[in-house]
Amino acid sequence: MPIVLNQYIEIREDSEGNSRLFGKCGFQTMSPKTDKYTLANLAAIERALDAGQLTDLDGNPVKDGAVILLPCRVSKVKDTSEIDQVTSIRTASGDTVSVPAPTASSEPDPF
Repeated sequence: MPIVLNQYIEIREDSEGNSRLFGKCGFQTMSPKTDKYTLANLAAIERALDAGQLTDLDGNPVKDGAVILLPCRVSKVKDTSEIDQVTSIRTASGDTVSVPAPTASSEPDPF
């Protein structure tokens, strides 16, 4: 069965003193669109989980709901004007057309 990795920023204690994950900031799942290297790494994590080698926040071995540490590289996303853009497109008839340079107002805000 495929696994899902949910990433969080903090570990907090609830009112009963139990540790819990807080500040969800990303996730990765196994799907046909996932690249083969990530799939292989997720499958390795799944094998360790199935073998009972991974633990929850309290250190108890679990077969589901394990918590692992994943270093994350944090990089700034380039502005549209800094991204190398395509300059031509080949049409179905084989002709090549030039692509106009983007303007600040023509680029949609991704958020």
